[in-house]
Amino acid sequence: MTTTVKLNNGQTIPLLGFGTARLFGEKGKCAIIAALKNGVRHLDCAKVYGNEVLVGKAIKESNVKREALFITSKIWNDD
Repeated sequence: MTTTVKLNNGQTIPLLGFGTARLFGEKGKCAIIAALKNGVRHLDCAKVYGNEVLVGKAIKESNVKREALFITSKIWNDD
């Protein structure tokens, strides 16, 4: 079974991403850490979620190397 897809620029992206919308506080951080510890390597984020610091802390605490992750984010046109 294929778990990644190759992009036009040669990078690969995991087919399954873990959405971080509505994840806040300790429960949100624990959910992200659990996902990472269970093999998730694609985090889907957005500035509008307002939890960028939380996502960063979860990544750090998970001990998964940043280089192993594919992180997508969405921003507004005026950003």
